[in-house]
Amino acid sequence: MDHNNPFSRGFSRAELCLLASALLVVAALILVLFHVLDIRKGVNKWMNFHLSLNQDSDLIINYDFENPGYRAKCKGLFVPSLCNIAGNAIKGDEMRLSDGILINSPQIKKNGRWPGKGTLRFDGQKTFVVSSGHPISDIWKTGISVMTWMRFNNLDKVQCLYGCASGLLSSKFNLYWRKRSFRSSLGGHEFSTPKLKLESGIWYHLALAVAPDGLVEFYLNGKQLPFKGENDKARLLKSTCDLVIGGLCLDNSDNGITTQTVYDEKRQHKITVECGLRDMFEGEIDEFMLYKRPLSEDDVITHYEAGNPY
Repeated sequence: MDHNNPFSRGFSRAELCLLASALLVVAALILVLFHVLDIRKGVNKWMNFHLSLNQDSDLIINYDFENPGYRAKCKGLFVPSLCNIAGNAIKGDEMRLSDGILINSPQIKKNGRWPGKGTLRFDGQKTFVVSSGHPISDIWKTGISVMTWMRFNNLDKVQCLYGCASGLLSSKFNLYWRKRSFRSSLGGHEFSTPKLKLESGIWYHLALAVAPDGLVEFYLNGKQLPFKGENDKARLLKSTCDLVIGGLCLDNSDNGITTQTVYDEKRQHKITVECGLRDMFEGEIDEFMLYKRPLSEDDVITHYEAGNPY
């Protein structure tokens, strides 16, 4: 061995440990890079699919929670709202039917199922969304489907994800969680799934489809579940009502929250909305879509697979 040549000697134990540590760091960075690229691929696949859906004439509500500064007009004031992106692209200050008014300030967060994806957080106490414009007044003729990604923060309480009602007996549809199962009151007929083992903090894809003849189908993560009810048929009533996301509407306001507040952009003026709610949703929703037709099983599977983050 040439002792005068520093490159001819072997590595010491400390140097070998340092080299091994450096290689582990490089390997970890490469794995992170591949993970990020894989996520990016999934995001791009979802975005291309999701935006293409807006051209479906039966899609009448599409909230993607990607417009946190959006404002809509309510009782003469421009207030924080959800932008309904169904249809063609929004132009300038254009407002649309079924923009969702944010009541008591549910928060839009960048913690959806994709990194940086917008999501709407409900506190389980007083926050909810009201969508007017009466987009579902004729569902008794066409049928209806509602799809959303959601995750619970609390699985132990009864809570309603969405509904279009002024009392259970006049429900168009709703979907709520009770006794470890999803349930829906459709024209006074209650439907329910078997008991499920869900976890808090996990994203789930839900789809509820009702045909004009009253046939009800429910899907969890693209798989159809038994959804049993009286005669296994729903009654879709002929009346107009608003859509509520985040709570169950009631005829009797004494049973729930009675005074709701929505603020204008500078929080200088507030609007009072009188309605009764209960069973407030505690968790987050990432995308909310409503169709005026019953989606097929293949439609639901396609939606789920295109948007699945896992």
